[in-house]
Amino acid sequence: MNSPLEELPFDFIDSTQLANFEASLPARYGVLFTKAERQAHARICSLRVPSGVSVGLFASEKEGQTAICLSAEDGPGVLSLASAALAILGFEVQEAVAFCRRMPDTDPDEILDVFWLKDPSGLIGGEQVAALSNLLSEYLAGRPPEVARRIGEEGSSPSGTAVRFVEDDRGALEILEVETSDRFGLLWDISRALSACELQILASEIHTQGNRVTDRFTVIEKSEIPISDERRLEIQTAVLSALEL
Repeated sequence: MNSPLEELPFDFIDSTQLANFEASLPARYGVLFTKAERQAHARICSLRVPSGVSVGLFASEKEGQTAICLSAEDGPGVLSLASAALAILGFEVQEAVAFCRRMPDTDPDEILDVFWLKDPSGLIGGEQVAALSNLLSEYLAGRPPEVARRIGEEGSSPSGTAVRFVEDDRGALEILEVETSDRFGLLWDISRALSACELQILASEIHTQGNRVTDRFTVIEKSEIPISDERRLEIQTAVLSALEL
């Protein structure tokens, strides 16, 4: 297995490879990241073997935070498993975005997750990233540790929680916005609830300010039909219930 921090020059990814990589992602991805960051993400994704996981650090300008890019085969609950792995390892997520990569031909789609982790002392390095890669690989192989089932039980119930659907750029109500108090395992609880609702998460953005978190998930039905009014209410209720446990 390739080292998650294998040092390769950015020109390991040529202009054609970078263009193909960018074309597999939504347009918003290109808005959020610089060319150097996109090259680093493409390099990390290129190291992933079929059915495997590739995790790597990349340079971030966010002070006191360490940036991690994660690539894995897309599937139900992948985001929730990644969130569980981060929580178990004690990583505090400050911000995050997630995208579904549409792969060509018969290759399965990939999930591209980027997390900014609180790390004021700069302690997160190769050993911690390797642990995250190994733990997520265990999850995806169907072997989650028992501790994963207890995530969320230690935190208190969130206060001032709002769960609502907001319009996207096309005016469709496909973005679920969750605003609540931050706590350990929060992203795991939300993404697990969405997975239980059998939704496909196309993208997500997580922002933390103080002790408040705003999470936005672009979701669609697995059948790719629009989400009905009744389903929106069902989804909102499921997420609220997960947060109140």
